[in-house]
Amino acid sequence: MDDSNSDLSRINQEMYKKSAELMERNKVLSLLHTIDKITLSNFIDMSEFANKVATVTTEQTELKGMAIMLVNREMQKLETIAVSQSEEMGNNGIQLNEHLSNLLLSLKENTNIFTSSVLEKSRKTTNSFSDIFGTNQIVPSPLVSALSEKIKTIVLNPLIVRGEAIGLMILFLGQK
Repeated sequence: MDDSNSDLSRINQEMYKKSAELMERNKVLSLLHTIDKITLSNFIDMSEFANKVATVTTEQTELKGMAIMLVNREMQKLETIAVSQSEEMGNNGIQLNEHLSNLLLSLKENTNIFTSSVLEKSRKTTNSFSDIFGTNQIVPSPLVSALSEKIKTIVLNPLIVRGEAIGLMILFLGQK
């Protein structure tokens, strides 16, 4: 009798695990479907497209925020074209857009985590806002403190097409 109870318990646990995995896959598929609908709509402007993708991604996931930067080959610069943040961040008076939307970084030198990620074509992860905003106080200290309370990890993913880095996607993650 104990063997059949333990078998049932094991089977229940496996079914629960599979159900959780399916729920997570459905979330991802739903997000991809929404992004697909955006790409099929009549958009012309790359910035508009990037903003829609960033907004939808932030709304449908547990991200605290997201930014997309593109490489400007002519100027040899990395420039922000989209910034989105969770409603919770905005409700707490934190405006990522204010501090990231005008960011324009030279790609001539590998001087910070942004350019490093693009030039090396590698994912970078940090828990330090000084890596993101530098120590030259681009962002006021009280804001850095507020950001540090809400955002625990920042992931920088280079956007690579045919072996060439064309930009950078920055994900701001909470505690989960």
